Amino acid sequence: MNSDSVQGFFYGLYMDPELLQSLGVTVSKSRLACLDNSQLDLRGLIKTIPAPGQKVWGMLIELTKQDLEFLYSREGAKAYHQERVTVSLLEREMVAATCYNLPVDEAGVFNQAYVMKLVPVLKKLSFPEAYVRWVQNLTP
Repeated sequence: MNSDSVQGFFYGLYMDPELLQSLGVTVSKSRLACLDNSQLDLRGLIKTIPAPGQKVWGMLIELTKQDLEFLYSREGAKAYHQERVTVSLLEREMVAATCYNLPVDEAGVFNQAYVMKLVPVLKKLSFPEAYVRWVQNLTP
């Protein structure tokens, strides 16, 4: 990894390499990873929330700082704030990463449309079947 690169942990549609490419973002390397003691929250915009014993699966993606800043300066992503997380790779290696997240929105309406877009991405990227089923079965 060069000095201009960062490790980003993505858990939503930005995991999709085709989407990133269509936005002009170049991915150097991507690997399946998980964020322990968290789960997806789809009330309003997608985010992760603390959940002891749960996991959010995503992709650890190496990209430039400029590309990461570009992604979260786009309309619909500006509300996300940067935080540091530690994710685990399939090889059990722990890696520090940059993640963008939102505060919990208890009043937010469940975003079923996002689930319908996310499931095909999870399947395409060969996420664990149990996790894909869990996301598929999310309901308000």
